[in-house]
Amino acid sequence: MPAPSCQEQCPYCLILFTHRGLMQHKITCKCDFNNKQADALYERESYFTWVGSAFETDIPVPSEEQDLTSANYAESESSPDYRLKFQISLLMIYQHCGIPTRVDHFEQYRSDPTFQYTDPPIDPCPWQPFATHRDFKLGEFILDVALTNKQMNTLFELLTPQSESIQGLNSTIKSPKDFKEHWDRAANHITPFEKSAVTIPLHGKNQTFSVYRWNLWMWVLELIQNLTLEPHFFWDAVELSKWNGKAFKRFIDELWTAQAFWDLQAYHTPKGCKTTLLHLIKDDRSYKNKTYYMDFKRSVWHAAMKYILELLEEPSKVGSWVHLQLCNEDLQTFSRVPIISCDFEEVCFVVLTRGTNGLKPCVVCLVPKMEQYNLEIHYELRTLKQTQELLGDAAGLPTKGAQNKFLSGFGLRDIQNAFWNVMDCDLFCSFSWDRLHAHNDGLFGKHLRGELVTRVEALGSQFIGQADDQIKLFPCWRDFYHFESSSMGVHFTDGGKYEDLAKLTMSVKPKVKLWNFPKIHSHQHLVDDIMAKGIMQNYNTKPNEKMHGPLKDSYQLRTNFKEVAEQVDSWCNAASYIHQQIDLQEELLHQATSKDDDDNVNKSTAGRSGKATLHGHRGKGSGTFKIRELPVLRADNAAYGNFKDQLSNFIVRQFAKHPEIVPLVSREKVLFKAFKGHDEIQLYGLLKANYENTIDWNMCTDYLRCSPNFYNHPRYDCVIVKGSEGHFFVQIIMLFSCVVGGKLFPLALVHPFDKPVATSNVKLDKDLGFYRVRARKRVQLTFISIYAIIHGALLVEDYGFKSTDGMKEYLVVDSIDSDLFLRMKSLKYVGHRWN
Repeated sequence: MPAPSCQEQCPYCLILFTHRGLMQHKITCKCDFNNKQADALYERESYFTWVGSAFETDIPVPSEEQDLTSANYAESESSPDYRLKFQISLLMIYQHCGIPTRVDHFEQYRSDPTFQYTDPPIDPCPWQPFATHRDFKLGEFILDVALTNKQMNTLFELLTPQSESIQGLNSTIKSPKDFKEHWDRAANHITPFEKSAVTIPLHGKNQTFSVYRWNLWMWVLELIQNLTLEPHFFWDAVELSKWNGKAFKRFIDELWTAQAFWDLQAYHTPKGCKTTLLHLIKDDRSYKNKTYYMDFKRSVWHAAMKYILELLEEPSKVGSWVHLQLCNEDLQTFSRVPIISCDFEEVCFVVLTRGTNGLKPCVVCLVPKMEQYNLEIHYELRTLKQTQELLGDAAGLPTKGAQNKFLSGFGLRDIQNAFWNVMDCDLFCSFSWDRLHAHNDGLFGKHLRGELVTRVEALGSQFIGQADDQIKLFPCWRDFYHFESSSMGVHFTDGGKYEDLAKLTMSVKPKVKLWNFPKIHSHQHLVDDIMAKGIMQNYNTKPNEKMHGPLKDSYQLRTNFKEVAEQVDSWCNAASYIHQQIDLQEELLHQATSKDDDDNVNKSTAGRSGKATLHGHRGKGSGTFKIRELPVLRADNAAYGNFKDQLSNFIVRQFAKHPEIVPLVSREKVLFKAFKGHDEIQLYGLLKANYENTIDWNMCTDYLRCSPNFYNHPRYDCVIVKGSEGHFFVQIIMLFSCVVGGKLFPLALVHPFDKPVATSNVKLDKDLGFYRVRARKRVQLTFISIYAIIHGALLVEDYGFKSTDGMKEYLVVDSIDSDLFLRMKSLKYVGHRWN
């Protein structure tokens, strides 16, 4: 709400003052604001350390994690690490809720529910209706492996004792009949399916289809009142903003921080409900490509959906009161559909547009079919009111042909939409940009990849093999699919593989195509969907795609192929529910009996801390070795030949420059001169680097490998390191710790990529947005503290680059995750050639 004309708002604390009072207040408030910001900056910087080289510069090495609190370091204002500079957040909750706007410092910011979490009561028998936990485990095992009746009889015979001298299984499930009865009773624990039928005429004959539905509103209320889930619901719209040094800028986190949730609560005070369903009709070849049959299938779908949604109609209009036990509060809840999960072909069924071949194919706006490639022009958006008016205008035309011609100009079908009966359900706003189908499996998988393959094939067969070889040599990375075989001419059914392939093909260098199709046009609506629903964080169709496998297994293994709909998922859903209750019971019992409750609390909240820490962990390639053994173990690397002397010189220089880190023995500083050959070091194969994500401020972890044999392949990951002259990239060659005077020094031997890059690829790098680095000679390895590592990095060799000195150049894959993408946009690192 804007401030009254007689009052002005303080830009620092946002409190209203008269003009005269504001002038005096601003002086004090600005000073307090700057002091708090400086204190926060100092506190966060104290968790970073300097980086040192064994061969060039003297830099302090922390002996323990607490040694990172160096007060000597100060970040300059030009630092690319912008997340250190602005740490004030604005949390504004919807005004009619009675919760005031709140300004937090970074370390105080939380987006959790406002009431305190209370553990739900412990259920002493969560496995019911099974008599014992063992009965449930037996029933779950049989269900999971999908035994037939004959196989179950054999199993029960083996588990039943043949004489009193043989101890058998003490179970109430002793036959396939008992098995079925138990699961039928267990299915009653969850919302059951209800069966009905819809009848639609086709060529004068009524066609009847069975429909199975969940009582969606009952299911929603079950979720809301579930004591395990209740603490995770957030009932008020929240607007989050970051202070960027000049003003507060809004950012989107969870769904309730996006604009759609705010608009719903502002105008209608609703509470959300998500639904996902697609009903399929068996095609008849005699009706193939018939327009009236396409309309018939959509009429059947919406008639079935109307039956499914009718239980949401009344709650969407008058609401329903729900009592929350943990916070002891009564809420009036309303049903809404803010997001529908569909790909483009499916959403055309839902919103009743004519699809790709329609004159107005987009389901969000009225862009003409031949203008979809032009993302600079914005056309009128589709709305529920507009569509209803167009259908009303069409109904006034004298013939079906005239009606069809009129509606085809808008890409619509003359069918009443089932969702219109649910209050405020505008499907054109509920549909969201789908990364899997629009980009990974769509724009790249169906279009860009084909263009790439065509262009590589035009160069000759030897280039196809070269491209495949380069893709196979692409470095491994956690949660990133590694292509071991040919990928240029292979098509995948998994859109996730196209997502990974799209990220790495930019490092592969090597017909006219029409770019008028909906999936490329859909990128125009991407930003709107992010601001309205936070879809890149809160929405993806991948979970639905992954359900295809379980549904197929249920059909093949757990049904009699006749009454499929009645059998699929009812037992499996019951098993999942009971299993969750058992897991919850075990967790609560463990917490109740644990002697380390305080430690558990600290561990559970550590991920919310804004302090970045790093921890070394043992893995493959680890172990304790004597220093003199390293040249023998790593005989293939000349850099290890003088390892003992270089490490000794490094530690001596650090102790001389920073005497405060020298270990004390009997209150006397240790006089260190050099390591001896029999001194031991501990090698590690894994480093877990915790860092604060620049997107949402949450703590994330990079798993960095350093192993000569990781799944039968050598694996030495790269990282970004914070140095005295700026950030630079290195490859981890060895992770180890050494002990001096009883103090542990965790270090890494690294291969730096900090040499100036060549000038031959300047234009190419600028055009394609490449970040290029150049390696030192292999013998010029460097020691660093593991606490100087900022973030993992994925570097791929530029196979097209040739140098006279034999040194290689590498490209930084900044698309590996969103955090690294943003860091690289502002990072000025050693060797960086252009902004």
